[in-house]
Amino acid sequence: MPLQWCQPSDLTAYGINAQAIQDVPISEQVKACIAATGVMAGYFRARFPVDDPGFALLDTNPVMYTAWIAAFIVLSSRGYDPAGDPLIKERYDAAITYGESVQRQAITPLVSNPPQPGVNYQAPAVITHCRRGW
Repeated sequence: MPLQWCQPSDLTAYGINAQAIQDVPISEQVKACIAATGVMAGYFRARFPVDDPGFALLDTNPVMYTAWIAAFIVLSSRGYDPAGDPLIKERYDAAITYGESVQRQAITPLVSNPPQPGVNYQAPAVITHCRRGW
């Protein structure tokens, strides 16, 4: 089963007008939520074992930002006009910035299954010796 960090109800809970997506079938909203989760999880995978069954988000920010990406996907598929509502694109951009910040370790969201010491989740490496062969 694919990851899904937000639900169709989160789209309206985090700022999109319910009337804007009333004609979009729930199945399409779910697909957008799954796609948005894939985008956000891509950033999180650099630091966290998101595919581990014990992993869970304990912070609402990742859900909100994932919902903002999903809202952008839903509205873009039905014919979104950025000039008519620039806030949708601004929120999408903010969500991408959030994901990049998590990946860069500038933001640490609260999760239930953080990486264990000694496990390498693409952490920066330091070389401590050099073989010159003199």
